[in-house]
Amino acid sequence: MNTSPIDVTDSEPKLLVQLKLSHTTRSFDHFLSRRERFEVNPPYQRGSVWDVSRRRELIKSALMGLPIGTITVNDRGYQKSGVDIAVVDGKQRLEALQAFADSEFAIPAAWVDPKDVLETEPMDYRGRTVPGVRYSGTSIVFGRRFANMPLQVTEAAVSGVDAEAEIFMLINFAGVAQTDADRANATVVLTNGASDRTV
Repeated sequence: MNTSPIDVTDSEPKLLVQLKLSHTTRSFDHFLSRRERFEVNPPYQRGSVWDVSRRRELIKSALMGLPIGTITVNDRGYQKSGVDIAVVDGKQRLEALQAFADSEFAIPAAWVDPKDVLETEPMDYRGRTVPGVRYSGTSIVFGRRFANMPLQVTEAAVSGVDAEAEIFMLINFAGVAQTDADRANATVVLTNGASDRTV
């Protein structure tokens, strides 16, 4: 039974219900230190699909101060399991942040202030071997700075997994996805300048 206040499958238009959402900023540490409370694999979510190179580029964006998108969560209220917050959108990004904080992969040491690099290792970056650093090989100062980086969060309080699934669908499938051609064009412009764009 669909208990959702929104219904993307309904063929008849109806009055839209204004969802009660709060938009806030949380630190990375808010998610890293409370990970046991977050359900990152609700049934509507896709699997863990980002490879290390994509995760690494997200860390690069974060370290540069670029926005890395909004994480959308739903507060399910009290749950005996203690897992009371569903990650509706942003699973791949949270997994990337957690994997880096757990030292599961290295980033180029050149991305980090030399005084914050304590230990390096060889790593492959875009076909070249460069010095890399894992989170565990960085200073306490770097760790604190990383943990305190801001993340935009939208917090919902909807009832039912079906309502979460519909929010997920509206966020992820309402627009037009970027294509490989779009990415290729941006890469050409990045590499050669605007005069060489392909589309």
